[in-house]
Amino acid sequence: MTVRMIMRIRLPSTSMANVNELFIVSYNMHGYNQGIESVKDLINSSQSPDIILLQEHWLTPANLYRFNEDISTHFAFGKSAMSDRVTLGPLSGRPYGGTSILIKNELRSVTECIFCADRYVVVKVGNLLIINIHLPSVGTPDRMCIIEDVLQDVWSWLMKYSDCVSIISGDWNTDLEKRSDASNYYSEFFAEPFFA
Repeated sequence: MTVRMIMRIRLPSTSMANVNELFIVSYNMHGYNQGIESVKDLINSSQSPDIILLQEHWLTPANLYRFNEDISTHFAFGKSAMSDRVTLGPLSGRPYGGTSILIKNELRSVTECIFCADRYVVVKVGNLLIINIHLPSVGTPDRMCIIEDVLQDVWSWLMKYSDCVSIISGDWNTDLEKRSDASNYYSEFFAEPFFA
């Protein structure tokens, strides 16, 4: 199992009553059937994550219920990237995309789903705004347009909820240490004064 990011975040004292630290994990499933056992292993570990950011679950809209059916300790918010594809008729070829966020049941009363799209999900837990993204890889048609659109949407959510502590994570599909159009755009995006 390859977990992209593991983070413990200390919350300001005003965040949520009785919660001062959250354990957050980001994981690219590379398909629901391939990744669900690893997600269950994470949940059943001695340090079960409070929040799990998932990318590429590959589920169709009709199958998104599987998160809540297969995992009883967390509840899910997310979207299929295959919504448009399934309206075209029988599926052929490999499934793709999709983002979801799993949140421990104990946090349900302080959790609000703000927005779900096929490439990003925005959830508010107390005063913590969590944005899980899955950006396109090299070779995707109109890759830079998609990246720009997603990050401009993310920016608008950050501005709307500027009073929150914010986390943006997920699968950037870019080597940030190599110069490319995508890595340059990410550097410019995070150089904005808002992130300073």
